[in-house]
Amino acid sequence: MITVVGLGTERGDLTQKGKAAIKKAKYVFSRAKDRRAAACAKDVCLAATTYEEVNASIAEFLRDKAKEFGDVAYLVYGNGFTDGALGFLTDGEYTVIPGVSEYGGKRPSFALCEMSAYEAAERKVFDTTRDLMIYQIDGASIAADLKLNLIEWYDPERQVVFTDKGKSETIPLYALDMRKKYYCGALFIAGEPDFLAKKRFDLVDLLNVLDRLMAPDGCPWDRVQTHESIRTSLLEEAYEAVDAIDKKDFENLEEEIGDVLMQVVFHCNLARKEGEFTFGDVITHLCDKLITRHTHVFGSNKASDAEGALDFWEKAKAKEKHYDSLCGQLSRLPDSFPSTFLAQKIAKKANKAGANITAEEVKKKLKEALSSDDLGAILALADIYCALMGADCEVEANKKLKEIENKAIRLDENGNLAALKDEL
Repeated sequence: MITVVGLGTERGDLTQKGKAAIKKAKYVFSRAKDRRAAACAKDVCLAATTYEEVNASIAEFLRDKAKEFGDVAYLVYGNGFTDGALGFLTDGEYTVIPGVSEYGGKRPSFALCEMSAYEAAERKVFDTTRDLMIYQIDGASIAADLKLNLIEWYDPERQVVFTDKGKSETIPLYALDMRKKYYCGALFIAGEPDFLAKKRFDLVDLLNVLDRLMAPDGCPWDRVQTHESIRTSLLEEAYEAVDAIDKKDFENLEEEIGDVLMQVVFHCNLARKEGEFTFGDVITHLCDKLITRHTHVFGSNKASDAEGALDFWEKAKAKEKHYDSLCGQLSRLPDSFPSTFLAQKIAKKANKAGANITAEEVKKKLKEALSSDDLGAILALADIYCALMGADCEVEANKKLKEIENKAIRLDENGNLAALKDEL
């Protein structure tokens, strides 16, 4: 059995139960250097490169020592419940003897989110509407990593409370890693439920903003929209984002992909209002699809390159969608696909199914279509030919049209617009 002993934050915080557990233990291991411990975390985590690996290594080390010695005491800062290694142990593998809390024994009254600094430094999303308590800030390195992650979600000037060795002070968030010494600090950031007062926002804020706009007393325009009425907006925002990518305009891309995200949330809110689905349903479906289709990452398959990974994705998708033929795949292609995109999809899927259509064959048919003035066949075959040549027909056509447009502008400026027909 592993007994987690909370040491508190300064000398004298260790409880009598904690002392008894340390004396009883056959092996003592500490998160930091401790004269009572046989080994400390730094001795077993030399190969770890992330905080998750550190915690996983500690958990595995404790598990091995428990098998070898039976009773193992694991000494940690603070109250004992917030240590990151506990996340890699099952409830039945350990018990906790609490120590004094890292935040002076006080617990904020608002809905509180608690975690270790090692977890917070790698956390992907924070709910900034809730109070946040972060423990185990025991060095400048973790303080720096923690700060860099937090300022993605909080204003760097945000006033926070830092407590170390029983003393608290209010500091701006950007100064978190500027202290000379760290013992076992704790950081408290008060929640900000009022999104109008924020300088940086998160996903929860976006959901709240859209809810407010679509409320009975919200925006008259937003309230009356439907999936159909904003259908074109989704297309426009996606095209504008693609345009920013093509132009490598990353400042504009930041705004445009935000507009795409807004359309996603807008549709989710409309669907929730009509009882169709929710944002949570969308996220759940997406994550489930990413997991089940990446069998080479989350399953037993192995992919050595991008082509192999795509092949496993297609096989997993076919199994999920119950595709048993090319006909089944083609019937699922959206009717709203642009014709150029649809032509390329058909060609690629047909060849993947074994049709073995060659670019030369398509080129021959394209010449026949040109001689017969079959406009639909000309356009479709040109698109398919482009796809078989490994190019994107939409991109290639846009390049050529942009060249013609630029030449037309120059010719017009020189008063020689008639020469444009030569360019065409």
